[in-house]
Amino acid sequence: AVAEYGVYAGEALRLMQLPLSFATAIGASIMPAITEALTMRNWQIAQQRFMGALRMTAFITLPSAITIAVLAAPIDLALFKETSGAPVIAISALMSIVSALELVSTYVLQGYNRFYQPVLHMGIGALIKLVGNLILIPILGISGAAIASIIGYTISSWLNMEAIRKASNHRVSFPKVAWRAGIAAGVVGLWLAALMKVYFIVSTNIHAQTSRPFALIVLAVGVILAAPVYLIVSMWVKAVDTSDIARIPMVGRHLSRLFS
Repeated sequence: AVAEYGVYAGEALRLMQLPLSFATAIGASIMPAITEALTMRNWQIAQQRFMGALRMTAFITLPSAITIAVLAAPIDLALFKETSGAPVIAISALMSIVSALELVSTYVLQGYNRFYQPVLHMGIGALIKLVGNLILIPILGISGAAIASIIGYTISSWLNMEAIRKASNHRVSFPKVAWRAGIAAGVVGLWLAALMKVYFIVSTNIHAQTSRPFALIVLAVGVILAAPVYLIVSMWVKAVDTSDIARIPMVGRHLSRLFS
């Protein structure tokens, strides 16, 4: 049990921090922006800002989650010298989507001066996660803990979104906001799935199933080629525009110049 938990906490949850770090930056910037708009009694700007925050959350977390999920085996091998944690890494990658949504929606609610609602919703999600752990871990092992977390985060995120609808009087829906980014992330997922098929065939033929350098090469090829594909498809399906890209933390200004 200790070894299994070590894989979950030391590998899967650590990797999940990558998309969550971007979500944290988005949330931290959107809370004062919404508060400013509400102070000026400009409800439309407040809506535009939280919709933009949700759109950027989808734009960043969806491809990150799909990349980690599809490349879970070479990621596990390259970073942790094994592949036993690949299944739980793949599941936890999907957890990062709803976890990021919960995080950003919490900041949005705080911008609307709803400080205690997200805490209550987080508690409800944690209780559901606890029940899920008790049911799923004996059946599925540590993967059950990841699935229970997905369920818990989904419930708390849904409650947050319902509270945002009431606070803003705006029928916002994350799936409607995220579907265009989902299409672009799906294209990336297909490319990475094809790459993984080649990886398994080649690694088997050259007996490199446990080779860390080979896994690193696959990761580098996958990420380097997936990033421009995702950006191009995202612009084509209008998941984002150059102003949205410019707001991406750390790298947005440089990327926006490429598409302007």
